[in-house]
Amino acid sequence: MSTKPAILRIYVSPGCASCRTARRLAETVRRVRPGQPVEVIDLSEYNGPIPDELVGTPTYRLGEVTIALGNPSLRELVHRLDNPQAKGDGC
Repeated sequence: MSTKPAILRIYVSPGCASCRTARRLAETVRRVRPGQPVEVIDLSEYNGPIPDELVGTPTYRLGEVTIALGNPSLRELVHRLDNPQAKGDGC
């Protein structure tokens, strides 16, 4: 029995130079982990709830857990996706 992976949500904002990298990382994750749900949330267009941990962009959240403030390396990000119970906040 397999469980659905938690959604990777990447919060970005306009004018954020690092957010271009975040968008590219999202596309790469979609290619290398096609079963991983990924949402890129542009805060200039988003009207939903904002997590308390969101203090800047880009911010990466896996389910309800903030896993990175700023861009992780692709290796770190994939490791976190493959090991969602891993300790550490990635910050």
